[in-house]
Amino acid sequence: MQDLIYHVAMTLDGYIARPDGSAPGFVMTGPHVDAYQRQLGAYAAVVMGRATYEIGYAYGMKPGDLPYGRRPHHVFSRSIDLPEREHLHIERAETLATIDRIKADAKGPIYLCGGGRLAGCLLEHRRIDILRLKLAPITYGSGIRIFEGSDGLGEWDMLGQTNFGNGHMLLEYRRK
Repeated sequence: MQDLIYHVAMTLDGYIARPDGSAPGFVMTGPHVDAYQRQLGAYAAVVMGRATYEIGYAYGMKPGDLPYGRRPHHVFSRSIDLPEREHLHIERAETLATIDRIKADAKGPIYLCGGGRLAGCLLEHRRIDILRLKLAPITYGSGIRIFEGSDGLGEWDMLGQTNFGNGHMLLEYRRK
């Protein structure tokens, strides 16, 4: 079974987006972004919810595009309608069994890029193996939590931390 890694940018107060799904204030240049770009290359597959996939439309992505290159993309949704394409899988079946199948079939680590509801469900059912939290020096006060709808109970061992010297940090944990 491959590791499912929740690699996500978050505010100091635990949000990944504003209530409307937007994410203003996250700086998109600098050493923290360079490190993220390097880490993306290690992922064999990508998992995300519908809303996370659709955020790409605001940045020029078209329905059916692969935002993370030619690797399997699994979009969990009961309602999204996308054209069929190699490497794009719309997952409508039971979430936990599908995640277990993806973890068993993947050729390397799996990138869970969001969203908060999907991550909350997967946290609740102990499917997330590693957290890579990109901590940004901003606060929202309200919005979509990193683990929306979950009690968030669990214990984690720290794997490492990186201070990028610009207010951004990367915190890495493995589930105990």
